[in-house]
Amino acid sequence: MPQVPGPNELLTHAVLVTGGDFSDNPYADDTIIRWTDGELSLYVDGNEQGIGKEHSLVVKK
Repeated sequence: MPQVPGPNELLTHAVLVTGGDFSDNPYADDTIIRWTDGELSLYVDGNEQGIGKEHSLVVKK
């Protein structure tokens, strides 16, 4: 499982963070974040460099 980056300005807006296997590959290397504005993001294929590529699941209109 990739490590969540240390404290930074962006993550202060995270309400819920969970990790697991939410993409097509068989590894638990994905992260879902619910943000304070109601948006929901899926980060896939995380590794030691970061939590992976962002895919917006729910966007604020």
